[in-house]
Amino acid sequence: MTLVAVGNCTIAADQAAGINYLAASQVTQTFAVVTSQEIHFTSAAPAPGVVGTTYALSANGGGSGNPVTFSSLSATICTVAGSTANLIGAGTCIVAADQAAGNGYLAASRVSQSFTVVDPQPQAINFTSRPPDPALVGGTYTVTASGGGSGNPVVFSSLTPSVCFVAGSTVNLIRIGTCHVAADQTGNTYFLRAPEATQTFDINDVQAITFTSLPPAPGVTGTTYSVTATGGLSGNPVTFSSLSTSVCTLSGSTATLRAAGTCIIAADQAQGSGYLAAPQRTQSFTVVDPIPQAVTFTSTPPSPAIIGGNYVATANGGGSGNPVLFSSLTPSVCFVLGNTVSLNTRGTCRIAADQTGNTFYLPAVQATQVFDIYDVQAITFTSTAPAPGFVGETYTVTAIGGLSGSPVTFSSLSASVCTISGSIATLRSAGTCVIAADQAGGGGYVAAPRKTQSFAVVDPTPQIIGFTSTPPNPGVTNGSYVVGATGGGSGNPVTFTSLSTGVCTVSGSTATLTHAGTCIVAADQAAARGYLAASQVTQSFSVVAPQPQAINFTSTPTVPALVGTSYSVSASGGGSGNPVLFSSLTPNVCFVVGSTVSLNTRGTCRIAADQTGNTFYLPAVQATQVFDIYDVQAINFTSSPPAPAVVGQTYSVGATGGLSGNPVRFSSLSGSACSVSGVIATLTGAGTCVIAADQR
Repeated sequence: MTLVAVGNCTIAADQAAGINYLAASQVTQTFAVVTSQEIHFTSAAPAPGVVGTTYALSANGGGSGNPVTFSSLSATICTVAGSTANLIGAGTCIVAADQAAGNGYLAASRVSQSFTVVDPQPQAINFTSRPPDPALVGGTYTVTASGGGSGNPVVFSSLTPSVCFVAGSTVNLIRIGTCHVAADQTGNTYFLRAPEATQTFDINDVQAITFTSLPPAPGVTGTTYSVTATGGLSGNPVTFSSLSTSVCTLSGSTATLRAAGTCIIAADQAQGSGYLAAPQRTQSFTVVDPIPQAVTFTSTPPSPAIIGGNYVATANGGGSGNPVLFSSLTPSVCFVLGNTVSLNTRGTCRIAADQTGNTFYLPAVQATQVFDIYDVQAITFTSTAPAPGFVGETYTVTAIGGLSGSPVTFSSLSASVCTISGSIATLRSAGTCVIAADQAGGGGYVAAPRKTQSFAVVDPTPQIIGFTSTPPNPGVTNGSYVVGATGGGSGNPVTFTSLSTGVCTVSGSTATLTHAGTCIVAADQAAARGYLAASQVTQSFSVVAPQPQAINFTSTPTVPALVGTSYSVSASGGGSGNPVLFSSLTPNVCFVVGSTVSLNTRGTCRIAADQTGNTFYLPAVQATQVFDIYDVQAINFTSSPPAPAVVGQTYSVGATGGLSGNPVRFSSLSGSACSVSGVIATLTGAGTCVIAADQR
């Protein structure tokens, strides 16, 4: 017997009949035929695995349909949950794969997969660069370090970014303080993350000393010099010392110049607060024993010296070769510009002469020159002469003189034109009046030069008035007339009055025409200095009363007047010749443009006609034209007649009408075919039924 397939195998046993025996009853034997299964791992084990990681297991099994299950045969090295192996310790991890029997398949023979599990390796970072010493603000430092076997880069960062910051491997030194640079390296499957390494160093700044005082050039023995300098930000003071003690010595910041030679002063500042000690600075200058100089004036001031004059001062000086410089010790009396002395006012002028020293000469002792300045008197007229003066007037003369104390006196140099009594000049005839002013000397002042004042004297000028306005021709009562006239040169206004107050009155320059007649307007102008009063002149004109006007409509509106139409209105007016103007007194019913009346809506339309007046005609009394405006109604059938209509039927007629409010009434226009009673049409005979609709 050969087992050829998985299933239940049933074997039958039969025995044929024989002599004295019947055939034997068939008997059977049944048993299951099964086959074996095999498992194959399809996942590759890590080589090696690392403690702390996992490994995803997979395998193919036999045809039973049961899953392949995994388990650990080395539970201290690895554990299995489902298809995931967790590597928990160093050693050899053995994973078993099994598949249960079923569906004619035997349970698969267990297979296993073994691999080595190792612990991950630590890494360490070592700085291979040294920070600068000293590290200075504003500098940079390239940091380097070696890491562990992972091959990952060492990454640098600043733990004190306000003091220093890191970009790549460059450390930028920002300000004074302690810089902390961190170095990190990540791990991988076989190497742990390296512990962070740090490198710490201080950042300092540089101090510089600057002398702020200028040494004497040269210094002179026996004098002192105050030394000043600014230093860095350490907070320590700048200290001074002498590097040439035989020439100068220092006490604090004061250098005492003791002997001729070169004085060398050193400035130092100690370190502190993150700043290095400043480099020593020195300041050198020459110290000399001075030689005296003397100044001698070589010029003599004017005698007498007069206010307003100039004087050129000269002097010899000492051997320094420096110029002698002049100045005023009494600048309110005299002032000096260069070597020119300007004499300003009376008093004592004091001129100083100075000469500066140099390396070998002392400044010269100041020399002075003293002299008095005198003044000249002058007369100034303080009264303004008339321009011109007029015969018969007087003029009060005034003037101020010098400081001698003598009075200013006046006299006439043209007695036929004007005479003087004290300070009053009387103008006697046309011509030129010449007045002289004199002041005697005294009190250190010479007599003032005579001053004169001249002005023209003329006879007064007559004035003439001329009317510049043209009166109305004629004037009309209740009207007015603005009068204008020019007068003479006095500047007084021309004034107007009425010489016919029953016909016209005058207020200012306006004549009001009150009654018909002759209006006479007089013009006058008052006298003024240099001008006679103008002779009165008059202007006359006739005044008449204005004529009335009347308007008469010459057009008639259409009857009936219907909404939406228009009407051309016309009218005749009065004799002014002005056009008759039309307007609507009921603009919501009708409105007027020019002479066209537009009929807007139902109602009463009122058209007004106006005509303006003119000089001779009064405005016309407004005339009106009144008429009613009507609207047209329309009827619309709202019922549809039967189609076809059959004799004997009835038909309900419906229609809408206009806005009059009256009902729509129906009637038959074809009595042989239909009749209408109210809204019911009765179809009485064959033919065409015509129904009429009416509305009042």
